[in-house]
Amino acid sequence: MAGNPPKNGDYQRNDIQNHGPLGAFYPDTKWATEGDSPAFMHIYPNGLNDPEQIDQGGWGGRFSFEKQVGIRSMSGVSKINKNGETMYDPYSMYGNTKEGVAAIKRWNKGYNNDFEARMDWSITNDYKNANHQPMAVLNGEWLMVNNNLEKGRNELHLNHSKDEGKTWRTIMEIEKSDNPEDSFSYPTLISSKNDEIHLSYSLRKQTKKTIVHVVIQL
Repeated sequence: MAGNPPKNGDYQRNDIQNHGPLGAFYPDTKWATEGDSPAFMHIYPNGLNDPEQIDQGGWGGRFSFEKQVGIRSMSGVSKINKNGETMYDPYSMYGNTKEGVAAIKRWNKGYNNDFEARMDWSITNDYKNANHQPMAVLNGEWLMVNNNLEKGRNELHLNHSKDEGKTWRTIMEIEKSDNPEDSFSYPTLISSKNDEIHLSYSLRKQTKKTIVHVVIQL
């Protein structure tokens, strides 16, 4: 399953290739463009899915925990070696759900826009001249949630900045576990009009795996 952006069209030329020296380095494509999107999107920290739970769905599509037989790769393999895959039969793999490629295609506008925004980062020194991932702002001050650890994800903290991200201080401990195998990941913050902060993140422990929603009143 692949999530290919438009091939050699206006999007690729106007929103990627003409964005400075990095964009110019992006080549025209002969076959497919960014065909391995699911492999990358499943680890992308946008809060839409837990990479350990491939059946949840998200920018990387949706996969089934039920293994399937007879899954084949691209047609080029059999052209190189007619028995290149069948020689290993029978073998089973995790595959698509019934919705197939639609599981990732529904997000194509979002991930194409995200690629475009990141290319904008490469041609401006002004933060305000390019789109960025959402950050909660309360009374003009910035909030950010991170693990704040050199290794592991077994702590989660709310941080506050009064100078547009130049300096930060931790104002709340949201999660903490003594088990380094526990994980609190992919936090997403949204601020509401009534000074509430809505936080969602992935929680993964030995006995529990879920998406947590927390409302913080500041």
